[in-house]
Amino acid sequence: MTAAIEGNYLFEEYLLFMATFNYRKMNKIAASPKVGIWWLYNGELIVFSERSHTPVTQYSYSSLIHYELWPEVQKKYPELRRKEYTSIPRGRVESTPEGFFLIMSKESGQDTALISRLLSEFNVPRHSYQIKNDEHYEPSDENDIWEAIMSGENEPSEDDDFDFSQFHSFMNEYDEEAA
Repeated sequence: MTAAIEGNYLFEEYLLFMATFNYRKMNKIAASPKVGIWWLYNGELIVFSERSHTPVTQYSYSSLIHYELWPEVQKKYPELRRKEYTSIPRGRVESTPEGFFLIMSKESGQDTALISRLLSEFNVPRHSYQIKNDEHYEPSDENDIWEAIMSGENEPSEDDDFDFSQFHSFMNEYDEEAA
């Protein structure tokens, strides 16, 4: 073999090695478990995730926050523009030394199809997770409550324990600050 042919052969062998190395590295990165937040809307899983940057021996909390990313969801789903981020099922995935926590409402935690989709989307090993029900993630539509108050529905009666004088005082202060 001449030196030129041998050099080309070594270079091609090097390129093949690097391509294989990079392919394996990219597959490992793509398959790495992630942490983050999610919503479920009309059967579609809406996910914002990030790779965990801490060792598996430490807790890894996502820096993603539902109320900060809600405007992004509303851009994609204009029908949600008048809704609060709490109005549809949501949750988060966090990493712990013991495995992963899928944190969500009780109802969502009983949905095996949703759990399977979350495990797949966040690349969570099927043997390494716990479901944590948290009432903070129970859906509530604050807009509906607000609209009921503003429309006069369910006018308060003397039997109510709620002190509406404090509420009206708060609203008057809010209106003055906004003006």
